[in-house]
Amino acid sequence: MAKYVKISKTKNLRFRLISVLYLLFISLSIIQIPIGWLHINPYYSDYLGSVSSKGEIAPELSIARDAIVAVDSAFIEFAGFDKEKNAIREPVSYSSTDQFFIKLNNSEKVFKTLVDLRDYYYQMDKSETKRVEFERLFEGDLENGLADGNKNIWVEWKFKHVPATVARAFLAEYKLRLNLLNGAIEFDAQKNESRSMIKLAFNVDLLQLGDTARFVVADKNRAEMSITYGGKLSNEY
Repeated sequence: MAKYVKISKTKNLRFRLISVLYLLFISLSIIQIPIGWLHINPYYSDYLGSVSSKGEIAPELSIARDAIVAVDSAFIEFAGFDKEKNAIREPVSYSSTDQFFIKLNNSEKVFKTLVDLRDYYYQMDKSETKRVEFERLFEGDLENGLADGNKNIWVEWKFKHVPATVARAFLAEYKLRLNLLNGAIEFDAQKNESRSMIKLAFNVDLLQLGDTARFVVADKNRAEMSITYGGKLSNEY
């Protein structure tokens, strides 16, 4: 009786292709990030960054915030920033995120910052208001590695295969949490004044004839629109 079964080269390649497609299907099923959300994510990060604490910030939170800001600045430099578009050059790519946070281990700085905060608040009584607030604001992190100091679990949960623009939003969200933990907050409206008439355009890159375009304009009172077709002005919106 034969000990081995000979498989033809074409059949072997077909099996490999099916395996790759199967893994791709599983990955896409797990990572379901709407493309529309990726388009508005840079604006989302800017708004989060515009929130700050009133008055003095607690020393332990100030140290944590500075660390998060430093990591964000380093990530922007690593990923490349387009000043004209005010965005990372490849916002939906996750290769720069994996390289920066996982392979180059820059996630260690963020994780250590969170661990230091955990240790600081865990010295308090369980019923202490600030500890309760910390556990509520960082509940997801605590459930995914922070509680027992498992960085590998945490970094995979937070940054593995995450688009670059989303990774920046995560860092901006940490800054927001720190401000909320500190106390009263204020919003810098001037920082987010629109630089153009259109603030958001959700689906313009996917439009086809007959589709509906969706915009958010900066000032409805000044909004005007005209469409040209074949070099002639058209009013058929």
